[in-house]
Amino acid sequence: MEFEPVEHCLHSVRKMITKMDTATGADEHLVLLTGPANFRFDIYPEAIRQDYLVEIHVETEAAPELWRALLRVGIRPAGIGARDTLRLEMGYPLHGHELGPGITSLQAGLGWVVSWDKGEFRGRRSLEAERERGVTRRLWGLKLPGRRFPRAGYPIKVVGEHPGEVTSGNFSPTLGHGIALGFLPPDVAEGTAVEVDIRGKTESATVARPPFIDR
Repeated sequence: MEFEPVEHCLHSVRKMITKMDTATGADEHLVLLTGPANFRFDIYPEAIRQDYLVEIHVETEAAPELWRALLRVGIRPAGIGARDTLRLEMGYPLHGHELGPGITSLQAGLGWVVSWDKGEFRGRRSLEAERERGVTRRLWGLKLPGRRFPRAGYPIKVVGEHPGEVTSGNFSPTLGHGIALGFLPPDVAEGTAVEVDIRGKTESATVARPPFIDR
């Protein structure tokens, strides 16, 4: 199945994105229906690099040829690991790592998203109690000097003790060294020197305030 109009479709997508950038309602979700094989482009605002996410929905039998057509027009493939690196460089939390059961918005540094004046909501009393007494842990960033980086679950040592745990870690292509997110006690401050156990070897790290890069 051929996709002769794919270049035209991508040109239309670019025009849609330009329209979203210049319009007052730039956060709208636009859908572009086109193509002889009934494929669809969905365009969403994408916060990680302040760009747009384009999803393509296509019939199963047409997917291989669409993939080849996208390569022909210069689209460069990138795996989900690349997206995870981008979100980690920005310090954005991921559900199951920095967000999820047992992790409150205050611990994750997201107290600003809680509307305390909107009335009753699920979990309000627990959050108010935690805000009153103070959090027992707080999400911080870690910068490592070399290319090695910790993975989720690796312990973080402060003065020889294990008070914290890494939630996400990766090598930052932008910075050229390892970075991570993790929970630490609330009295740990930015710039504190810590150690991370990476597969039995101790690596030094510095507590940092995300984001790791300025975009």
